[in-house]
Amino acid sequence: MSDADRILTALRLETDESEHITDRVAGCLILQYGLRIDRLVNLTTDQFLVHPEEPGVLGLQLGRDPLWLRPRLSALLQRLINERRPLAAPLRTRETPYLFPGLRPDQPMTSATLQRRLTRLGIPSTSKARNGAWLAIVGAVHWKMLADLLGLADGTAHNWHKLNGGDRASYVASRLKASQAPKGPE
Repeated sequence: MSDADRILTALRLETDESEHITDRVAGCLILQYGLRIDRLVNLTTDQFLVHPEEPGVLGLQLGRDPLWLRPRLSALLQRLINERRPLAAPLRTRETPYLFPGLRPDQPMTSATLQRRLTRLGIPSTSKARNGAWLAIVGAVHWKMLADLLGLADGTAHNWHKLNGGDRASYVASRLKASQAPKGPE
């Protein structure tokens, strides 16, 4: 999935009210933050946070540090939290801890089911969409921060950083250069 297709699909999912809220949120989390589909379906309401200083902003606790979501995606996520129900009609009145519940309230949706739903929305491969998101993020965020936000192993995040053309020394060099920059006019 090209970067342009990934971004345009994510923007469409954020705004297209004709699509199911479950699919929209799942697609956005994969396209924008590179969440793995097997991890995504197992998310529970316990992993969501409300930003203490910014009203309406939600976050995910995936790793050591919270991953704060953009306001529009936060609003979609709040709707999903309020509206989520098991897939089986007779059980839709029962509470579920899962953000993406399966047929029964005590089980999450399967990865295969969610993949089929996302393919219908124009995301043919969640792994390719995830890879594109990680390459974009690791180009903007240091690999260690990526590992802490998304709950990745340090080695995995570092390998993605190297694939994007970075190395450990470049981060240290950029921090040193920024700290030595003149503070005022010369």
